[in-house]
Amino acid sequence: MLKRKKGKGFSLIELLIVVAIIGIIAAIAIPNLLSAIQKGRQKRTMGDMKSLGTAVETVQTDCSAYPNVTAVGQDCSTAGSGTLAEGLLKGGWLQNPILCDGWRALFQYGNAKATGGTTITISDVNCTDIWGSTMGTTYGLLSKGRDATEDCDMPTFDTDTGTYKSSGSPCTGASTCAGHNRFDCDISFAGGQFVAFPEGMQK
Repeated sequence: MLKRKKGKGFSLIELLIVVAIIGIIAAIAIPNLLSAIQKGRQKRTMGDMKSLGTAVETVQTDCSAYPNVTAVGQDCSTAGSGTLAEGLLKGGWLQNPILCDGWRALFQYGNAKATGGTTITISDVNCTDIWGSTMGTTYGLLSKGRDATEDCDMPTFDTDTGTYKSSGSPCTGASTCAGHNRFDCDISFAGGQFVAFPEGMQK
């Protein structure tokens, strides 16, 4: 008569070791995964801002002035009448609507704060049909970052130097707006370049 072999299972010590190894791997991998997701949103935001800024710069080339509007879009799915995206699409300066950043918050647009952010009158009928009779001499684009809180603010235009710069205070944990290291910090674009931007290891 054959004897049945007893099945051998894992001991409690072996199970605890396996659980501990899984916990260590998770502790290393999950923060890196979450950071990679935020970096992806940040890169997408910067890419979209660059495209939006290029379209605005093209308007300036065609109309000799920047669009004088106060919003990019009404929500993340609608350009909205009188908004920047609606005008860019209508004039053929933009192929697809770009309305929100990587964190699903509307981009901010407007004349850059400072004495240089004035309006001028234009006479080109192709421009006035879309933008109206007044246009801006400066502009700014802003994403408020992951926390949707404005800290670095819309760029200001320095009339003395003819350049754009950050107008707000550095966000928490960063020494500056230009070259910050936090996902919560603002990203701003003006004059064909980023004024407040991520740099180095992000937290």
